[in-house]
Amino acid sequence: MNWHHWIKDAEIMNLIRTNENEDVAKLALQWHKHSYLPVQWMLQQITGRQIARQKLPEWYANENIVYPDRTALEQCSSTITAVYKRKFAEGERVADLTGGLGVDAWALAGVAEKLLYCEPDPLRFEIAQHNFAMLGLSNVEFLNSTAEKSLPKLLGFNPHLIYLDPSRRDNGKRFFKLEDLQPDILTLLPELLQISNNVVMKAAPMLDIKLGIRQLEKVQEVHVVSMRNECRELLFYLSRQSVYDPSIHCVEFHQSRDWKYDFRFSEEENAAIKTGPIASYILDPYASITKAGCFKMLTKDYDVHLLNANTHLYTADTKPKGFPGRCFSVVEVFPYDIGLIRESIADKKAHLLFRNFPVKPEEVEKKLKFSSGGNCYLFFVTDHTGKMRVISTQLIPPSSTPISTS
Repeated sequence: MNWHHWIKDAEIMNLIRTNENEDVAKLALQWHKHSYLPVQWMLQQITGRQIARQKLPEWYANENIVYPDRTALEQCSSTITAVYKRKFAEGERVADLTGGLGVDAWALAGVAEKLLYCEPDPLRFEIAQHNFAMLGLSNVEFLNSTAEKSLPKLLGFNPHLIYLDPSRRDNGKRFFKLEDLQPDILTLLPELLQISNNVVMKAAPMLDIKLGIRQLEKVQEVHVVSMRNECRELLFYLSRQSVYDPSIHCVEFHQSRDWKYDFRFSEEENAAIKTGPIASYILDPYASITKAGCFKMLTKDYDVHLLNANTHLYTADTKPKGFPGRCFSVVEVFPYDIGLIRESIADKKAHLLFRNFPVKPEEVEKKLKFSSGGNCYLFFVTDHTGKMRVISTQLIPPSSTPISTS
């Protein structure tokens, strides 16, 4: 692939820039007759810029960045979550053994003394060298190798931190179990920990956290990272020492403020269950909290109680300061009665949310025939007495809900 020549071709690059907001499938039909154009590569760059606009704004702003393939773009971290990883690497020598597009390596190199970028795919490797130069990085050493074959180089490099984001895709299939990833982290980890006492591994949000801790064995910390209330990454920080009860750090990147909540599974297991009737406010915890399985601890740290032991929503008479989640004011509470709900919501428009509710959402939606949207949020829940309830609420804007760290 002669991409080195294409990025210097003014006509090709102008076509990419002027069409970056267009539908890629339509462009493919329009351009297929132009045999002199590298159409597939151009479409790949347009797709890359479309994804990068939201996910990688710092990269998108640089028109000289080249995007190798869609898989690399889809698996890579966003720049926000990549920058979060800098906490593990400041001022140190870092090795990234699964370079890929290089977003995590770019973020880590921004604070590291020196970074080793390792990537086995020749095209991704070449493009990373180009991109890092365009991004102004001069402290990166490159190794075109698999993680497994990089170990002799690692010994000489002497990294303080080794970072891995194992591939979770193969021939279109997606994987999340540790034993299915490449490189094989479970086999490789003992050797990595002989080389460095600090290893950080990124895993898919679908992975069971407690299973991951058991399989990896040397976990010191788990970082559950969500952004805009969607769980994006699990980060396992490992070292040679064994820890019985690793610390869990829930992080939410939420519009204008960042927020975190720390706990341990032993604290959650030993906390008392506090449930009670629906009060003036409904609190919906952020995705990182829900993924981490932290529910009882919130009733200990905030003046709230659960609607039900299995309904992961909270309620309070007064709006709790700094609660880690969305806050809704309660307008009305109904029994589950389709006719009553339709009669009460005049414009037949609402957001429907289901928590521990025995009726399937699609069945409720079919009966209600509501359109989605508006200011009304309907929670379909099981309350503290075991009864089905529908709670009509309005969302309190995030800007008026303080976000704190604990």
